[in-house]
Amino acid sequence: SREFTLSKIAAGVMHVFGVTAIEMRRKGKDLRLLTARRAFSLVAKEYGYRGKEISKFLGRDPSVVTRYLRERPQLEADIEMVIKALKDGK
Repeated sequence: SREFTLSKIAAGVMHVFGVTAIEMRRKGKDLRLLTARRAFSLVAKEYGYRGKEISKFLGRDPSVVTRYLRERPQLEADIEMVIKALKDGK
């Protein structure tokens, strides 16, 4: 079984970025939302979720999530902050 649900990962993203799951699902391309979606996608992948599951949770096309997942290197610090928030029970 997976250590964290997608909802719990979204809560970790909210703690770090101040963006809720509802906001992540909304249309919009402001940098804060994009960064939160990317971090969410990468952390979910880290915990074993497939791109299809992530895109369904976010209400995004799977190709968008695939693009997010390719951006891992430049988001490493963000990913670490979300994982720390999850492990700290935030």
